[in-house]
Amino acid sequence: MDVRIDSEKRIIDGTSRSAQRILLVGVALYCAYAILFPTTWHFIDAVNLIFHEAGHTLIPAFIFGEWLNIAAGSLFQISIPLVIIVSALFTEGLSSRTAVVGGMWLGQSISNVSVYAADAALMTLPLLGGDGVIHDWNYLLSSMRLLAYTEGISSCIYNIGIVTFTVSLIYGVYLEKRK
Repeated sequence: MDVRIDSEKRIIDGTSRSAQRILLVGVALYCAYAILFPTTWHFIDAVNLIFHEAGHTLIPAFIFGEWLNIAAGSLFQISIPLVIIVSALFTEGLSSRTAVVGGMWLGQSISNVSVYAADAALMTLPLLGGDGVIHDWNYLLSSMRLLAYTEGISSCIYNIGIVTFTVSLIYGVYLEKRK
């Protein structure tokens, strides 16, 4: 493998710039598709679900309380791409492109959370564990007496996802124009 240091002192693994650009375009198109069709199941949703469920496990209710344990699913789901962004920006050897990919994933993950939030009142989504499990967003919004505002809250979350994705995409285009 041909390893060299680029002008920003970051490691490039021999992958051509055009291959990296193709990968970025592919990630952008895939995340854009997932955001534009949020209620359709995508592979990335399965990845998000793994991290969502891990959040419930890592923040146990008997230590942190039931509310935080339930909120931890959605919080952890969006925290993983956020950690990738921060790591890419502050770790020598990781490229800015990694932050861009993390940002696009973050936007998609936030839009994915909006689908769960939108289901809070009707509770029609199939949940892991089947009938009888707590619907996170129904519990969270009910406990804050905000269930009547489900549509507005989920729209706000979805829009935050779109803005996050768009900012990441613009930053990615800026980086490519700069080189």
